[in-house]
Amino acid sequence: MTVVWQHRDKELAEPAAVLAFAGWGDAGRSATGAVRHLHESYPSEMLAEIAPDEFFDFTVRRPITYLDEGKRKIRWPEIQIHAVHHPERDLVVVVGEEPHLRWRFFTDTVADLLGELGVRQVVLLGAFLGEVPHTRPTPIFGAGNLALIEAHALHATNYQGPTGIVGVLTASLDKPSRPAAALWGAVPHYLENPDYPGGAYALLSKLSEILGLAINTSDLAARSLEFRIALDREFEGETELAAHLRKLEAAYPIDEHGQGSLVDEIERFLQERG
Repeated sequence: MTVVWQHRDKELAEPAAVLAFAGWGDAGRSATGAVRHLHESYPSEMLAEIAPDEFFDFTVRRPITYLDEGKRKIRWPEIQIHAVHHPERDLVVVVGEEPHLRWRFFTDTVADLLGELGVRQVVLLGAFLGEVPHTRPTPIFGAGNLALIEAHALHATNYQGPTGIVGVLTASLDKPSRPAAALWGAVPHYLENPDYPGGAYALLSKLSEILGLAINTSDLAARSLEFRIALDREFEGETELAAHLRKLEAAYPIDEHGQGSLVDEIERFLQERG
């Protein structure tokens, strides 16, 4: 069985879906960090999980062995589906690791699952490493449903080339009856910390706007500020790093939407990664 249900008949109020996958398209763990914040901020429960056997190469992503009260157990790659109960609207949150295999079957599986749960709108989250400074707002690019991209003043991308599971799902899930769009955050390429709260904060802020929900991001905003202050201190004594930061800032003017002129950045990034 590909989908293992726990609450197939759960009543959900006009749900929208939010999807994020760890790995290739999750720079700074911004996408999965945004989803983790939703889980921590609102009541949630697991609806289902997608069994890993069909979609993972276990010689590439090996299962993890661990001890639980003296008993040895195995932790497999996970893709879970949760209901997050926001006071204004239920969310179906799909989160896990990017699968290795059978992406077309995986896409059909996700589409069927969202259909069974009555999802009306889909937003996918991703992040990439770009030549952007941490002293500027994280720019958010949009892909997928053109009406959503235009309505929310997202930088559209004309990228053509290799893509990840977020790109495949965005193209496949966007339907007239169920619009789907992907939000991509550009994360500073020089970060050494695996977590970038500024990226998660920017993605959630735009998600809040698109879904029309008041998502509490005050703690993420505080963590983002603390992170920036810590980075500023690191740059103070590093002449070369400080010079590089000034160069990035000079190439990154702020436009009327609080974003820089970086429409080509995602294309260049994905071309290099492809």
